Amino acid sequence: MSASENICLPPSGVLKHDPTHLQQCSSWSLAFRQIEEAAATFIENVYVFNATRIEFFSATQLAVEAIQSYVASEEYTNQLQRVGNKVEFVINAVQSRLNSEDLRLARSRLQTEIDRLKLAAGNLRTVLDEKTELIARFLDECNELYVGTGPSGEYLLDICAQGNIECLENEQFGEHVTCCCGYHPATAYGEVISSQLIDGIASFDAPARVGRRLTGEERAAGSFWYRLVTSWNSRTLRPEAKAVFLSQTPCSTCQ
Repeated sequence: MSASENICLPPSGVLKHDPTHLQQCSSWSLAFRQIEEAAATFIENVYVFNATRIEFFSATQLAVEAIQSYVASEEYTNQLQRVGNKVEFVINAVQSRLNSEDLRLARSRLQTEIDRLKLAAGNLRTVLDEKTELIARFLDECNELYVGTGPSGEYLLDICAQGNIECLENEQFGEHVTCCCGYHPATAYGEVISSQLIDGIASFDAPARVGRRLTGEERAAGSFWYRLVTSWNSRTLRPEAKAVFLSQTPCSTCQ
């Protein structure tokens, strides 16, 4: 078992075990979701603003058509001939139609959406200013593989005996094929990293049991595992590791 641990676990192994740092990675990762939410709100307001702008344009067009129709009418000509202050008459005629109920409502809705769009844009800028550095830290400082642990802290799967029937725990004679799973924080980018990184023992029926475990591990349900299959040379008892990248495949069978 010590040979497997030397490959899977720090300080000599290829995987890290740092629950505290994974918690920090989780905090930094959430910055991405906050930016997404602010951006989604901004985009939503852009769509609503564009629809309201079209509504206002249509209402304005109708008002202009009403003015044109009135100016071309016999009623307008007759009234214009009778009034003394013709300039004032024309101004009042145009303004009364530009201040129609439909156009006033459309203008009010447009101003409301302009204000909302400004607010959403300002919020997006604030979130970007505050969270961009956290995302950069996540990308720079969380780009490593961590030991995957199950619900009971299990991390090493005893697949099968090789060479004899001794148990894995027999440090002198035990020769087994084992595997451990690696977890990369990027598989849960924007999500909370909780305490169970892999399904572990939960994916096996009895009489499967947990023999060795790590404690204090943080978790996230990523679906891509980096598996280390460890075998022993029967003559030298020196471990030889073969790294296999599996897509959406749990650590459960020999390759």
